[in-house]
Amino acid sequence: MAHIKAWESLANISADKGEYFPDLNLQVDEWNKEEEKFIKDNLTDSKKSVLDLGCGDGRALAWLKENGFKNLYGLDISKICIARAKERLGATAKLTLGDYTRGFPYNRKFDRILLMGNTVIADLKEPSKLIKTIKNGLGDDGLLFITCWNGKFLTKEFFDSYYGKLGLAGTKIIDVENRTMIIGEGIVNKWLLEDELKKIIEAGGLKIKQLRKASIGFLCIESK
Repeated sequence: MAHIKAWESLANISADKGEYFPDLNLQVDEWNKEEEKFIKDNLTDSKKSVLDLGCGDGRALAWLKENGFKNLYGLDISKICIARAKERLGATAKLTLGDYTRGFPYNRKFDRILLMGNTVIADLKEPSKLIKTIKNGLGDDGLLFITCWNGKFLTKEFFDSYYGKLGLAGTKIIDVENRTMIIGEGIVNKWLLEDELKKIIEAGGLKIKQLRKASIGFLCIESK
């Protein structure tokens, strides 16, 4: 997994610049709205249990709390993010500090699991193994929700207009052709093309129920 210090630095940046880093890049602002609508439109049964892997400061769980969900769980590697999520959600969600890339840390199944952002392949040589791990944590009728940015948008211009304004030390593009970059001091991230995302999901043993393009990314739902 990427260096925890880098995640903590990114958490501090998010606190300084706002939850979605508003006004840094209009395309990203549009994507944030699309992502929120996708979750709200497709998670409508408030009786379902929901686990957000890499929950950050609880933004997605907060959307669900507003819609009446009460059986909410969140996991994140950042102490700062977990602390902020607890402030935001109170006793509504059960929040845990941990690294889901090292195994599924729950002895139960979930109806819905969220994997939002580029974390599906962050710093992983075999990302399909992560999908297999998550699959084992889904109930019989469980669904996995994935949101991630489209690799076509990792250009020098996009990088400068968004990440360049974050001011996170060490952030740089390391391979434009293969859509790979480093965020901060060690968070390795690769942006996906549609075929790559499909292969990862299918190799992980899940079926794609919905995969659609949004402004700069993909919004996906998978089942067993």
